[in-house]
Amino acid sequence: MVEALPRCGVAADEIVAAVRDPDKASDMATKRVQVREADYDRPETLARPFAGADKLLLIPSAAIGRQRRASQLGTASSTRQS
Repeated sequence: MVEALPRCGVAADEIVAAVRDPDKASDMATKRVQVREADYDRPETLARPFAGADKLLLIPSAAIGRQRRASQLGTASSTRQS
């Protein structure tokens, strides 16, 4: 999903990918996308990656249950609003 944003006209250097494990997203960093650590289950990790954002595209892991994804997205959304 993140990889599609530049094809939609978003400059790669304006994209921040907030990921649990930045090492696993190193391929995005080589494409000028900023990669920052963030974990929906650890709210204390969310403020820095979201700082300065005008828009958020929240994509939860497909590997977890629906109820947990809803909880994680709620946590992420409330972090951004504060």
